Amino acid sequence: MKLVKCLLVFVYVTLFSVSGFSQWNVVNSNEGGVGSYFSNANTGYVVGGTTMENSGYVLKTTDGGSTWNKITTNSYGFNAIHFPTADVGYAVGWRGIISKTTDAGATWTQQRWGTSTEILKSVFFTDANIGYAVGIIGPKILKTTDGGANWTEQAITGATSTYSVYFIDANIGYIAAGAGRILKTTDGGTNWSSNWDGINTGDLYSIFFTDTNTGYAVGVDGKIIKTKDGATTWTLQTSVDNTTELYSVWFTDANTGYIVGDWGLIMKTTDGGTTWTQQTSGTLIGLNSIFFPNPNTGYAVGGSIILKTGSGTWVDRSESTLPNEFQLLQNYPNPFNQSTTIAFSVPTRSFVSLKVYDPMGRVVSSLVAKELSAGIYAWQWNAAGFSSGVYFYQLQSGSVALTKKLVLLK
Repeated sequence: MKLVKCLLVFVYVTLFSVSGFSQWNVVNSNEGGVGSYFSNANTGYVVGGTTMENSGYVLKTTDGGSTWNKITTNSYGFNAIHFPTADVGYAVGWRGIISKTTDAGATWTQQRWGTSTEILKSVFFTDANIGYAVGIIGPKILKTTDGGANWTEQAITGATSTYSVYFIDANIGYIAAGAGRILKTTDGGTNWSSNWDGINTGDLYSIFFTDTNTGYAVGVDGKIIKTKDGATTWTLQTSVDNTTELYSVWFTDANTGYIVGDWGLIMKTTDGGTTWTQQTSGTLIGLNSIFFPNPNTGYAVGGSIILKTGSGTWVDRSESTLPNEFQLLQNYPNPFNQSTTIAFSVPTRSFVSLKVYDPMGRVVSSLVAKELSAGIYAWQWNAAGFSSGVYFYQLQSGSVALTKKLVLLK
């Protein structure tokens, strides 16, 4: 177990300069998700859910994130969403689920139901009828040519998992895959070539191309790679450290791009990835998706938070600011399988305990029992040896006792 003191807002972080001002503001602190898509600066969608049936949901805003309407479905949880037109959209997720809307998200019809082990991670349509979905268990690449009425599996070699699909045009597309693999097609998915990035074998979670030849991929161990020759060769850019996962990358033009990842990490480049600056997100919640409908407006989505930039309101975070109260955040992810992160804040130097209890009130794990300085902390609980079920975790210091519920789902 490892305790990490996250000095996100008052100390310079190794390898990155922290922006003195942040243009990221919380627009939803109650719900978030995994995937996102924004048709324009005002209209957008966020999807999420769990491995449980009827947990899949779609959050929709039509006023730039000021309000969100939650649309529940009879599906398992969603991991990604894409709209080829203003009204027609597709969402994919657990158990190989593919759902479609033809009324701008008001209602959703399930098109495909896979096996209990299938997990679809990404979806991309080149027009209203032709689209692709990729996943890490079960079919690696699915394609439709009739608006999702039928999906066929495409043959590939050299990739054990596929995480993210992106097409430049109707013919040229790329997929970020496991073990440092990049897949490429030049004939609309009829054939896929598999290339190793030549750097390491870590999984790649997200891919984005700014033109036919120039693209970026990010993944495990803070890995950022760039190609200038259409994925023939790749060069390693800046790595945060060997523990930070990077989940999503987006570029607004040839030079300006953003990356999000664990611990509320948001990075920005204005020189085509030569240098990256860490922005202050103001959260410890892992961010899963980033999307810019235009160069000035962007959204970052985490498990229980949605952030927005481009509102024109700058938030000054340049001064050292310590927390002013004890606070216990909801663990993330939740539900989780094997490991989850619990974050909390300590306003003054205090003796702090953090314990996990079973439903009978018995202590099953003591995570923290020591004196801590004022700051923001995060603790990872590895529950590999515990049974599935509901547990409770409590932060205690003096007369303060804060408790929340978590769910272990194996």
